[in-house]
Amino acid sequence: MVRFAVLLPLLLAGCGGAVAGTAVPDASVAAPLTRAVFGDLRSIDPCGMTAPDTFAGIGPARTLARTSMDDCTFAVTVQGQNVEIRIGLLLPESELAEDVTDVRSLPGNVRLVQKPETDEACERYLVLSDGLAVSAVADPQNSSVSLDRAQVCGVAEAGLTGVHRAATAGTITHWDPAPNSFVRLSPCSLVPGAELARRTGIAEKDTTLLPAEHQCRWGPAGSEQANVQLDFFVGKVVNDTTGTIPAPEDVAGRPTIVLLSQSDSVKVCNAYTDNIPYQLGIEDEIERAAVRVLLPGSDERDPCAIARDTAALAWPRLPAAGGN
Repeated sequence: MVRFAVLLPLLLAGCGGAVAGTAVPDASVAAPLTRAVFGDLRSIDPCGMTAPDTFAGIGPARTLARTSMDDCTFAVTVQGQNVEIRIGLLLPESELAEDVTDVRSLPGNVRLVQKPETDEACERYLVLSDGLAVSAVADPQNSSVSLDRAQVCGVAEAGLTGVHRAATAGTITHWDPAPNSFVRLSPCSLVPGAELARRTGIAEKDTTLLPAEHQCRWGPAGSEQANVQLDFFVGKVVNDTTGTIPAPEDVAGRPTIVLLSQSDSVKVCNAYTDNIPYQLGIEDEIERAAVRVLLPGSDERDPCAIARDTAALAWPRLPAAGGN
């Protein structure tokens, strides 16, 4: 909110009149920072969301291979040891844990918030004035390192401060995806909600599309109830020499790898198919679409059957694999 410095009426000696005042904006207070400063959220280059010197006060930083369309991974050297930070995932504030707490405020009515302290990775979020949140997750590259939590969290906070500076300066980087890139699609639009509801029992209204439109979820987050996701992400060409990855199968005309993992409490099946090389890749990464089905361990249904059915609904709406 803009404050105003108002010139109060001055009673002049020997004169009963007042001097008129003029409202003057206080230039020291930044205008609210909203998602508008990011432009088209779908085409943001997550590795271009931070200011160039973001980690200069901590140590050397380098960009690692892309694994996501939504965030960027940096390795930052802290006292000779690497801390990895994944930064850039956009979330609605409603997706954050209820017990996040404020770390500090930044200009533009922006908050830096944290998840409760644990022994796991350090998670911080930059929450803009309109509720759009930017995620940063930092953890040591080697679990045996001697860095303390404050040093690791310092990397996460520096990253988000860099995002804030870039957003304020209007230097967030975008890219122009190829016509047949998955980036040009919205995953929620590829699966008819009513049909998915009929097959899974998940209410059509229980659909969450993340702001950058690379991830869609039907059902609640977490592992206590069934949910289905359709994500666009980045990976490397599979070159399995051990035989641990099953051979691709045909699903709606696209080669699709189907993988099941399970424990006593949860069953998860992923079905994914490849597309074109990822234009922003640095190690020959490619675009991928993946259906992920999660069922509680007590659910007797086959998650891979649901994954194949969901992929069969979505794949025909994708651009031809590797095509134009």
